[in-house]
Order: sequence, then C-alpha cells, then structure tokens
Amino acid sequence: MEGLKADRIASLTEQVFAVAGNALALGAMVTVLDGKIRIKHLPIVK
Repeated sequence: MEGLKADRIASLTEQVFAVAGNALALGAMVTVLDGKIRIKHLPIVK
C-alpha cells in the first residue's frame, strides 16, 4: 500500500501477523490488499 506513514504500516503489519503469523511461520505466502488478507499455503500446486 503506497503512501502510508510508518505508524500505519506498523499497525497493519501487526494485524497481518496476528491473523497469519502461524501460516507465515509454516512457509505460507500472504497478500494484503484493501483490508483483505489472503493466505496461500505453499507449495502451490494446480
């Protein structure tokens, strides 16, 4: 997200880790867009 001040980025980062921290620790990929958090568990297989 462009144009955010450092305190807002820090707050968003804390929120993402609160929601997706365990998944990240297990190697997941996380995307954050417009208040939505998507978690993709790796490896991604079709």
